[in-house]
Amino acid sequence: MTASPYIVEATKENFADIVQKSQDIPVVVDFWAEWCGPCKQLMPVLAKLADEYQGRFLLAKIDTDAEQELAAHFQIRGIPSVKIIKGGAIVDEFTGVQPEAQIREMLDRHCGEAAPDAAEGGADEDALDPMSEQALAAFAGGQQEGAMQLLTDALDADPSLHSVRTTLAQMQLATGDSDGAQKSLEAVPEEDRDDRHKAISGMFSFAEIVKGSPPAPELEQTLATNPDDSDSRYRLAAWMVLANRVEEAMDNLLTIVQTDRTYGDDAARAALLELFNVVGPKHPLTSEYRRRLARLLN
Repeated sequence: MTASPYIVEATKENFADIVQKSQDIPVVVDFWAEWCGPCKQLMPVLAKLADEYQGRFLLAKIDTDAEQELAAHFQIRGIPSVKIIKGGAIVDEFTGVQPEAQIREMLDRHCGEAAPDAAEGGADEDALDPMSEQALAAFAGGQQEGAMQLLTDALDADPSLHSVRTTLAQMQLATGDSDGAQKSLEAVPEEDRDDRHKAISGMFSFAEIVKGSPPAPELEQTLATNPDDSDSRYRLAAWMVLANRVEEAMDNLLTIVQTDRTYGDDAARAALLELFNVVGPKHPLTSEYRRRLARLLN
């Protein structure tokens, strides 16, 4: 493949730095392997788009054979697998070869958002502070304990860093510490509670679902042998929400609505509606899955 300034080879050593770039532009992460035929079909399409978009996104390629730790961190089950990271979090993803038009549509949703927000002045209110950006990049790169310690140390030195405190709450929820996340969010004064604070507050219902639950990998193994286990699927969806695997969470909740509507007194539908509120009404996944849910219910 011809060298391109818009394509990088990602490794465990440089991945945190690559994720850091997602604060400025979307990072498209392509998980592939040399033996994978579909990967070789998708690879030139992504490379072509990276050059065509001229720096509107960065394409980061991860060889899953060489970088098994990164593949395990992102729980890659099949390749090619593509995830779009923006602001340190996964905002979109797909698995398998997709039509170029569909990939282009996905890219346009994310590559075109930053500039209009900045022009309107709406991005400044909830802009991440540099400490949060650094910590989220490290967290996404697998350095969870180090990222949280970085924020804790910063708050010990200056308790008025309320954006940092909100970021710490986000990480505490993602690691299952809902009590710690609640305390962190409550410590943020009312006037400093931005949209990010509101979204994280909306995730507590999902944290309650996973209390006392097996970890996500164990639930995935259970579903591999018993796909009709609605309880395991419901709890797995909650773990996915906390890990920013939003589309997968919506897929699992929709599956329960379709196959086992009576589970938990329609708990999956209620959780899906709550998830729509968490990600926001303008998120493309909300629009898509709200339509799919309506088709099932009508």
